[in-house]
Amino acid sequence: MCAWGPRPPTMPMTCCQWIASFVGFLRVQWASWPARAVLSERFTAPFNESSPFPSQQLRFSLTRSLPKAALLDLDGTIIDALEPPEFAWRAVCDEAAQAVQVASVDLYTAIDTARFAFWTDQGRIPVGPYDLRAVVREIVSDALGALCVGPGLADPITDAYRARRIKWAAIPGALETVQALHAEGVQLALLTNGPPDLQRPKIDQLDLESLFDCILIGGELGFGKPDERIFRIALEALKTQPGDAWMVGDDQLVDVAGAQRLGIHAIWVESSNQGAALQPRIRPDRVISSLPELLFE
Repeated sequence: MCAWGPRPPTMPMTCCQWIASFVGFLRVQWASWPARAVLSERFTAPFNESSPFPSQQLRFSLTRSLPKAALLDLDGTIIDALEPPEFAWRAVCDEAAQAVQVASVDLYTAIDTARFAFWTDQGRIPVGPYDLRAVVREIVSDALGALCVGPGLADPITDAYRARRIKWAAIPGALETVQALHAEGVQLALLTNGPPDLQRPKIDQLDLESLFDCILIGGELGFGKPDERIFRIALEALKTQPGDAWMVGDDQLVDVAGAQRLGIHAIWVESSNQGAALQPRIRPDRVISSLPELLFE
């Protein structure tokens, strides 16, 4: 008897017969595998046409062991801006070029240079909760100064950019993954460093209160990631030890390095919008491109 099924002793199988027999073998093995947990029928979120941000339907088959608890970042992990920063800046520069009295491409180049200088200067990068508008205004002011333009236009340019960037949507598959983790009994905490007036509407619109056992906003606490206090508060709320938890986020410094200092298994979501390579001194325990990968080996 062949391992893939019955085989005549004198006549070899045709290719089609062998494939059919092999597929049958796989079906038998899959049906008898005790460790499988098929989530396709139980945890597929319904497609809501009336929702302003309907998420794509996904079907999951859980093939990896899950932790007791998972701490999740919000922006860049569960949701993302509808418009990448580069697109938003180009549109803003097109609108502001006449007022600044420089070519749109020159204004964009100055802002892009100022952005790079800000986010690569370790002494200027904010850690923990911070005022995003103040950061953007500082970058715009630097760019205008480089163009020998007064700071009077910094505020309207900053506000125009912010107006474009506050539009967001759930990342495809992210909410379905959170629902699957919740349904499997994983204790969930949401950790975000954003200001409450910006983050609370997102949380309410997605009804994340119904999925997370603990929601911590750095702007409400007065401290945030990578401060170990926010991780400890989450672990205590979930009654979980660091070794029994995952931290999942798209920021290498505040999400990954911050969690690892407490012994939490840190998973980096490699965001396409960041375009950032792994920092040499940061070693995530795992790298994924989107949340659904959490459910698979």
